[in-house]
Amino acid sequence: LWVSPGSQTAYEKQYFDSHLAPFYRIEQLVLATSASDQLEAPTIVNDNNFKLLFQIQKKIDDLRANYSGSTVSLADICLKPLSTDCATQSVLQYFQLDPKKHDDLGIDHAKFCFEHYSSEETCLSTFQSPIDPSTILGGFPGSNFTEASAFVITYPVNNKVETTGQENAKAMAWERAYINLVKEEILPMVLAQNLTLSFSSESSIKDELNRESTADAITIVISYIVMFAYISFTLGDRPSRLWALFVSSKVLLGLSGVVLVMLSVLGSMGFFSAVGVKSTLIIMEVIPFLVLAVGVDNMCILVHAVKRQPDGIVLEERISNALVEVGPSITLASLAEVLAFSVSAINPMPATRAFSMFAAMAVLLDFVLQVTAFVALIVYDFRRAEDGRIDCVPCARLKSSTVAGDNGGHQRLHFVARYMKDVHGPILGYRPVKFIVIAVFVGLAFASIAMSTRLQPGLEQKIVLPRDSYLQGYFDDLEKYMKVGPPLYFVVKNFNYSSASENTNQICSINQCNSNSLLNEIARQSLSP
Repeated sequence: LWVSPGSQTAYEKQYFDSHLAPFYRIEQLVLATSASDQLEAPTIVNDNNFKLLFQIQKKIDDLRANYSGSTVSLADICLKPLSTDCATQSVLQYFQLDPKKHDDLGIDHAKFCFEHYSSEETCLSTFQSPIDPSTILGGFPGSNFTEASAFVITYPVNNKVETTGQENAKAMAWERAYINLVKEEILPMVLAQNLTLSFSSESSIKDELNRESTADAITIVISYIVMFAYISFTLGDRPSRLWALFVSSKVLLGLSGVVLVMLSVLGSMGFFSAVGVKSTLIIMEVIPFLVLAVGVDNMCILVHAVKRQPDGIVLEERISNALVEVGPSITLASLAEVLAFSVSAINPMPATRAFSMFAAMAVLLDFVLQVTAFVALIVYDFRRAEDGRIDCVPCARLKSSTVAGDNGGHQRLHFVARYMKDVHGPILGYRPVKFIVIAVFVGLAFASIAMSTRLQPGLEQKIVLPRDSYLQGYFDDLEKYMKVGPPLYFVVKNFNYSSASENTNQICSINQCNSNSLLNEIARQSLSP
């Protein structure tokens, strides 16, 4: 979404994934103690919490997910780098994930391994690798691991380059079962021990965004209903007689206008889907509101322009005069919007480019439908009103005396129109007010330009997630407890493995290696703040 396919970053990512496989999938649990009052959070390193951790580990090991009629366990998908055992990153690895060893050695063995994890054989994991306590503990001051207030359990899962979309289907099936297990069984266990729990899987963000999109469909429907009610209210007249309101209202016209807006959005999505452009979450979330706002504006302008025409001329001529009056401004405004979105479509960022393309097409289709189909609907609606037929039920008709008694459809100006004519316009006509308005506008413009430098680039993952998502707490704990950052790789191409080659000395960091070798330079730069 955020990186151009032709960029250097995308090329390097594709090269790494195709030659060395993608970075493994992360399934993670964070158990933590909570601070009471103004006291610091107590240490989580005690026997009761270790026993709880063993119970959780057993549930994870026993978990079976269903995929195409077969069962999938963690052992089927986990990363196994050095042996047949999963590379689980957990404090329980100091006991080789064996509760009996914990009972025999006690918690003092874990504390011993905090200091000697790389030199003591009894501290090695089940896959015969040392476990750095800084990657499995959190909330500790300095290097005092015994005062840690959080356990961080990580399950690395094999990841594959996706070409058909099914390469990681087994892992995703297990991840969804894992999330359900944590929510239904593990979370109550942890809360019963007065601990907090946050959790995540590799597919969590995608699943939560899909859930948000489904939930926001209701918001979009509600917004269209509200706009439909607003259009129906603003387009209709305010007759002096109640019965005449059934004729002068514009409910059916407003509903037709909203349907045209929906058709323009669907037409844009359909066109670009047909030519192979994928839609994104931003498109589904923003464009329906954007086109609705533009469409409502133009519809109100058209209808009110027709109402301002004299009643003495035929309806078709009134429509023609209205289009002459407001048609050029609507056309220029719509074309300017289409042009603005079309220009931004040259942005190399895929998400921005796709959004601009969809928005430009939707606004264009909306404009075309407004000056064609909606104008025709206006003609039919005005004929209905002149014939005394009830809105939404045009087959029913009121007596001509009931409708004619409302002064031929001429009512006094609406409240907003009266305010603009009697209050707003005259006030802006005063010379001091003009100077104040211009000064305020210029001041705000320069202040906005100055403040724009404080904008922080980037996209926080928490921002795009629902507020009630379980990932909100996970990202908070990740920032609070984790001291391990994202992976950083240096890929060396065309390396010569022969003993006579100088390539090795240009890379290594041991004795007799070049002082400016790759690893030595990386070590030097790592010391910089």
